[in-house]
Amino acid sequence: MRSEEIERQRSEAVDRVSGAPPSGGPPGSIKTGLVLLIQFLFFRQGQFAPRPRLLFSKRERHRWTWLLLAILVCFPLAVQAEEYWQQTKTGQVNWYSGHVYAESEVLLPHQNTASKWREQVLLRKAKVEARKNLWAALQEVRIDKGRTVRDILSRDQELTERVLGNIHNSRLETIEKDKDRVRVRAGFSFRGSLSDSLIPRSVWFEEADSQPVPFETNRSRTTPYTGLVIDAQSLEFEPALIIRIVDELDRVIYGPALVDPNVAVSEGHCVYVTDLQSAVAASRVGDHPFLVRAGGVRQGEDNTLWIAEKSAAEFMVDSDLQKIYQNCRVVIVVRNKSRSEFREYLLD
Repeated sequence: MRSEEIERQRSEAVDRVSGAPPSGGPPGSIKTGLVLLIQFLFFRQGQFAPRPRLLFSKRERHRWTWLLLAILVCFPLAVQAEEYWQQTKTGQVNWYSGHVYAESEVLLPHQNTASKWREQVLLRKAKVEARKNLWAALQEVRIDKGRTVRDILSRDQELTERVLGNIHNSRLETIEKDKDRVRVRAGFSFRGSLSDSLIPRSVWFEEADSQPVPFETNRSRTTPYTGLVIDAQSLEFEPALIIRIVDELDRVIYGPALVDPNVAVSEGHCVYVTDLQSAVAASRVGDHPFLVRAGGVRQGEDNTLWIAEKSAAEFMVDSDLQKIYQNCRVVIVVRNKSRSEFREYLLD
């Protein structure tokens, strides 16, 4: 009883220092971990101690408190990415994490007339509808130029049945229920084995030459570029699983034949965000990415962006191409269609 009271006092003290609400579950976030760090730094629990013993003086505690609180507030903002969400007719596609989501909502009958059996039937209906919408949303995901998941599945009945089986076993992300309605959300990842099945094998070998064309330049950097960030916000460009980057002379800068297919299907050939700052700060492109604005979309190939020849030469000569290609270190910034305004950036 005595130890329980001591533990309660310590917990309340930590909550006052961190400003965090009490939590009975395991640490599930960075904030929770930092709260536990405060607890470790500030308090030491003795078995027979009447109350927690402070490890630091009052002045030191104030200094550490403000520092850790600043980290709690600012750190999540620094690492949060502005992910690109594509709205489909029946769901949403997250082109950063590689997930498809869909929801379904059904109305519950009045409690006076509803039986437990009737409620379970309606909940089952909501689950079925959510997965049906998920199946429709997945088919709208673009593979590459002119091809979607629907096009691939229409030619392969065995693959269609396999993907349908995965959809029927998809995880129900959230279930929201109140007295008059229930809403179900289903989620499914299209990376990994699914991407491996959907992307035709020929895509990885269809380029005439799998080696990038050499560029001539007199520039040489002591710190090589670690990734590629392409700003395509000013273009009508739709994301796809497979993309290509060329220069004005159609020389390949980045494409499926240059990368490791295993990495591309498991982590994405590239990822898409809606904010330039998020793209540059993304761990995927390393500490020193090359930032360039796309000049346009190549005619007849809506999954191919072109960049200026001068920028392409600088990137090809001054980058660690082997690591970039092996790890698919490419992030593309696309326009957030929910925003009414377009934010212009100045690029060097």
